[in-house]
Amino acid sequence: MNSAREEWATALRELFGERAALASAAERSRHGWGHDANRIMARATQDPREWVSVDTLTRPDVDDTRYPFRHFDDAHLEGSLNAVPRYTARNLLVIMSSGTGKTRHIPNFEQRRHQLYAYADAVLSRFGPDSHFWTNVDDAPTETSGTDLGVSEWYALSDYTKDLGLVAASRTEVGVFWVCDDA
Repeated sequence: MNSAREEWATALRELFGERAALASAAERSRHGWGHDANRIMARATQDPREWVSVDTLTRPDVDDTRYPFRHFDDAHLEGSLNAVPRYTARNLLVIMSSGTGKTRHIPNFEQRRHQLYAYADAVLSRFGPDSHFWTNVDDAPTETSGTDLGVSEWYALSDYTKDLGLVAASRTEVGVFWVCDDA
């Protein structure tokens, strides 16, 4: 197992392992990142590197493979997400690990801050320095200081009360990282 693969697996486990979450990557197609993100949300792809994914959102009593995500065409999905810079994507991955959208709900956040950001960096490194990011969050924080980073506005793409997500795209791969909560 290579170190990048191990870092990816550890990062996904630490950021999303105990959450209602989807964290997965797929090969980029010629149809655009919205199409590829939709396919990941429908569980219609496989990781081209065969690296680990997290999907704790599926339910055996629901036949729809997209559950809990609503059905959107590719253009609607792309239009529903906001482009954000890499440092905001990094913040969002850490915030999403709280399960609540607020870092103050992460146990021992101050002591774990550097490690959580290292996990976020490991996830984002897969997509390279020229990658692009989109989120359904409308008020993503742009700074990384303070102990109370959080989000309070988002465009829901699922059947949950709260869902926070990030799409990452490089020239060759797309990743979808989503947490859901009914609290």
